[in-house]
Amino acid sequence: MTDQQSRPASPRRRSTQSIADRLALDALYEIAKSFAAAPDPVAEVPQIFNVLSSFLDLRHGVLATLAEPGEGVGVNPYVIAATAFQRSPEAPASDVLPDAVARIVFRSGVPFVSFDLAAEFGEDAVPKRLRDAGQTLIAVPLRDPERSHFVLGVLAAYRSHDHNRSGFSDTDVRVLTMVASLLEQALRFRRRIARDRERALEDTRRMLQTVTEQRGPAAPVSLDGIVGSSPAIAEVVAQIKRVASTRMPVLLRGESGTGKELFARAVHAQSPARERPLHPRQLRRALGNPSGIGTFRP
Repeated sequence: MTDQQSRPASPRRRSTQSIADRLALDALYEIAKSFAAAPDPVAEVPQIFNVLSSFLDLRHGVLATLAEPGEGVGVNPYVIAATAFQRSPEAPASDVLPDAVARIVFRSGVPFVSFDLAAEFGEDAVPKRLRDAGQTLIAVPLRDPERSHFVLGVLAAYRSHDHNRSGFSDTDVRVLTMVASLLEQALRFRRRIARDRERALEDTRRMLQTVTEQRGPAAPVSLDGIVGSSPAIAEVVAQIKRVASTRMPVLLRGESGTGKELFARAVHAQSPARERPLHPRQLRRALGNPSGIGTFRP
């Protein structure tokens, strides 16, 4: 063991670490609350990145997920699902997350830290907006809630070398891993809700089908010569009973041969004036429309 390894941490470094730990706990508390109330956990991720930036100065947060069929190219194709900033949907994913880093995490399924991104992967690997200083990139896997061995995404953030916490990458890895775990739990919870909802809907459909089968076919409706078992006939009969009790004139419209006079007589038979004679009137000429034939009961 070297002298440097055995030398205890300075009071200042211990104080800095203690402050960092408290800020990390505060950030995780806020993030857990956000995911718990989010109807769509992935849509909440940009706000989560803002919390990480505000509390821990982890900047330029990125969530990459495996692409749907037809999206992306190559092995483990991925798309950018969320960022801490506005970006064009047409912009390549490598503009915000180095392709080499994304593939390492997708394939290995373990967290990855590049302490000096430009030195390890080249200057072009550093996003343009972060090239004002050296950058450490922290990336952790996002696992499928149903299959923990399957990596479906990468959660990543950057830390500037100019920041006083640039030497605490182990804490950053733990924080991002916890955030990924919270996101996995939120996704699992939403999936269970969706499955339970679908199961409840299916149970309701089965119950209605069982009740319908037990009741058998609907009983035919009969009213003054009108006979039928369809919902449309049942609704018409119900309307006849409603309007027959009023003293207002009734206008029946329809093509010739559709039974307007039959329905007019049914209305009359249900009305208080049923003892008086019915005088239906053809309104074709009065309306000036040979296709709009009406029957009128005064």
